[in-house]
Amino acid sequence: MKDILKTIYPLVILAVFFGAVLGLTFQLLEGKINETIQKEENDALKAVLPQAAEFEKVTNTASPYYIGYDSQKNIAGYVFKKDKIGYGGPVVTLIGVKPDRSINNVFILSAASETPGLGYKCTEKAWQAQFTNLTADKIPGSKADFGKFGLDVITGATITSMAVANNLTLAFEQLKEMAPVEIPGAETNTNALKGGVK
Repeated sequence: MKDILKTIYPLVILAVFFGAVLGLTFQLLEGKINETIQKEENDALKAVLPQAAEFEKVTNTASPYYIGYDSQKNIAGYVFKKDKIGYGGPVVTLIGVKPDRSINNVFILSAASETPGLGYKCTEKAWQAQFTNLTADKIPGSKADFGKFGLDVITGATITSMAVANNLTLAFEQLKEMAPVEIPGAETNTNALKGGVK
């Protein structure tokens, strides 16, 4: 019995020691991981709304979004995240919208399931840039609309192109729901939003 206890005690001590080390390591890594995620999120937000000095995440809605503020605390715009399905999976899109309700920038966060050389081209900045300054009435609702509005549909990847266009439409629909009255310029305050988000 004593021999068994002599064998077990060191194992228990080692297990407790390594458990404590693993727990501490996880806590340290968790902080670093969260910092990295936060930085990547901020970088993505700045990519679509660079004129914003800071962002406020609004979560009291079915689809969370961000309000961007300039250095004077005026609204610089809004950022929406949408993820309509493309050819192979979700095409996760960040849409930055200016206070005048025109697109500032579009950034594809993820299109990993789209075909390389075809649908994956939606991640190219040159293709995304064509949506800058568009308003809701100029967002394609079909392949034909791309040509009608002077926009390039990705050759061989109409489904992916439409997924991005549909994401833009969803962003404008959400903006219309949360702010049914006309939004003025950058001096707009949060009281213009339904519910007065603070």
